[in-house]
Amino acid sequence: MSEQNWKEFLLADGLEDWVVLHGGPSAVFATDSLADAAELARAVAQLPGLEGSHAQLTIVSKRLTTDQKVGGSSPSKRTTAGCARHL
Repeated sequence: MSEQNWKEFLLADGLEDWVVLHGGPSAVFATDSLADAAELARAVAQLPGLEGSHAQLTIVSKRLTTDQKVGGSSPSKRTTAGCARHL
């Protein structure tokens, strides 16, 4: 993700929980249990526009981490921000 794109991503409304790391946008969502983290991951996986977007969902104990990996045919910043906003 270019410097301009990550700056624009962070300025978008509704993305206060997100940061942009070297690999792209990332957010961590705390849950009450491993089962809750799995349910949240399922809901995230069903978001429109996420399929084929290089999204990475990682469940560890009581949290879900979601990363938008860059590379390949990465989605536009509009798609990335739109998916992130749904979270």
